[in-house]
Amino acid sequence: MGEFDFQAGDRVRIYTKAATYEGIVMPRPETGGKEHVTIKLDSGYNIGVLLGAVAKVEKLAKSEKRQSKSELKFEKGKPEISIVTTGGTITSKVDYKTGGAYPLTKPEELLEAVPELAKVVSVKNIQKPF
Repeated sequence: MGEFDFQAGDRVRIYTKAATYEGIVMPRPETGGKEHVTIKLDSGYNIGVLLGAVAKVEKLAKSEKRQSKSELKFEKGKPEISIVTTGGTITSKVDYKTGGAYPLTKPEELLEAVPELAKVVSVKNIQKPF
């Protein structure tokens, strides 16, 4: 992020003149400014740190890319559907490492969240028009 060598999901220690903070770097919101970084502290609270006030950053651990662990598959012969999502809780997944929520983009991700779907339908695709 900017001149510092860290990205969302990395565990960092940030030094400013006023204080030292340690936590997980949160993803930058689409509408957020680039002048600060959001950190999830071990207490669970999120704080914003003005990048201009940062004297030093230590990367303590690199983020790990999460992979889908689901081996579930949709059954052949079930009615095929597509889903158009406009956001919301049901069509989102939470990355508990960073605390961020992300839209589901693949049918397999939806199946991982709601495995009972495989008994009823076969989701061919998920479309996010916005």
